Formats: sequence, C-alpha cells, structure tokens
Amino acid sequence: MYYKHIMLPVDGSEPSRKAEKECIAFAKSIGAKVTAIHVVSHFYLHFQPWATPKSLHTKIEREHEEEAREIAQKMVSALVTRATKEGVDCDGLVVVGDHPYEEIIN
Repeated sequence: MYYKHIMLPVDGSEPSRKAEKECIAFAKSIGAKVTAIHVVSHFYLHFQPWATPKSLHTKIEREHEEEAREIAQKMVSALVTRATKEGVDCDGLVVVGDHPYEEIIN
C-alpha cells in the first residue's frame, strides 16, 4: 500500500515546520501529492450589548478574521513554494471555522 495524496495540517509552529519537512521528504520519496491546510478560527469579541454598538464589534471581528486569513495564506503559500522546489506537487488551503478538526475532515 502506498499513499497518493497526503493532507498536511499546519499552524506555523516549530513542531508543524518539522512535520512539514518530514511530510515533503516522504511525499517526494513515494511520488505523492501534498495538500497543506490551515484553519483560521472565527474571532468572537465578547462584549456587553449596552456598552458599544454591535456594528463596531462586527467590524472588528471581520477585520481580525480577514487579517488572520491573509497571514495564514502567506504561510501556506510559502510552504507550497518550498514543496514545489523539492519537486513535490503541493496545494495550499486556508479555511475558516470554529473547529479545526471538522474543517480538516470536510
């Protein structure tokens, strides 16, 4: 049995970078494709409803999520570039969700 396609969840941490290197080397050795995925968590601002307008909280939550997605996309794109330079077919995926395990399964 051999693998044709490997999903690699990443978060940018040192252990994640180590897993990335191992995954790329393994994928290269067996000719498998890699899909790197990073899940950005929704940002929920806790507030007292009477303290500030809901529109302000919605704006802050949306901006935080957009910025987190941009940062994640840069991280995943850099990983795709590194894998490609190693001769490994690699795609990157950034998704937003409350539970990373559910997004990975989806």
